[in-house]
Amino acid sequence: MIRGAALIFVGIFSTMFLNHTLTGRHWLAIFTISCGLLDIISLDVHRVEYDLVTLPYTDYKSILTGDLLIIIAEILHGLQYVCEEKQLKTSNVAPLQAAGWQGIFGLGITSLLGICLNFLPSIDPFSCSSRAVFDDWSDLFAALQGSISLVMALIAFTISCAMYNFIGLYIAMYSSSANRLLADGLRVYFIWVFVIIMEWEYMNLVTIMGFLILQMGIVLYRQALFLDWYRAAVARWYRARYVDLGTENAAAPNSRPADVI
Repeated sequence: MIRGAALIFVGIFSTMFLNHTLTGRHWLAIFTISCGLLDIISLDVHRVEYDLVTLPYTDYKSILTGDLLIIIAEILHGLQYVCEEKQLKTSNVAPLQAAGWQGIFGLGITSLLGICLNFLPSIDPFSCSSRAVFDDWSDLFAALQGSISLVMALIAFTISCAMYNFIGLYIAMYSSSANRLLADGLRVYFIWVFVIIMEWEYMNLVTIMGFLILQMGIVLYRQALFLDWYRAAVARWYRARYVDLGTENAAAPNSRPADVI
């Protein structure tokens, strides 16, 4: 849920690189999202007092450090989205071609880092591999040889990443980064359903409140719901008013010939 903070930084960076203007509605949405994030972070800290089963670490500093790293990552995430939107709209490159080049460069950089991390020693709790390195390829190949389901999951993950990146670039080019991030946040709902079904976390009223506040801020930023409700109510009121005026001022039917009229 902390990934919703990326919308704040998308709005701020869009004013720097895309010459967008944030109105009062945007700042109110940013304030609402910040309140939701504070609620979620405070809940993470208080979970130590009642949830010692699902938490891997029960140290307050470790939890706050993890949340801070996520927020820093969302700053870079928002900067990436805005820079991609600017590059797509200025160079007029096809989204499919951009996604393909990103995949090629990503595969090359990931392979290079994987080779380096295969020989870089590490200590607990950063890695628990058999050779005490950050990324042990021997463990990876052994796991893939013994599990067909893991191979299928890896293939499905690769295909889904390609489709996800292409759709995101398409939305960024023909709409905006904020709409791309709004579509990206839809997977939070599926994650919530999956977590509740698997019973991996304890859901309480504070969690639901934080989630609702965060979603209200996101919806308010994109005026995706509230403005439509407002326009529909105003249009209904105007239609009802004109109908009333028409019935009051309706003239009696005229029986004169049409040519005289």
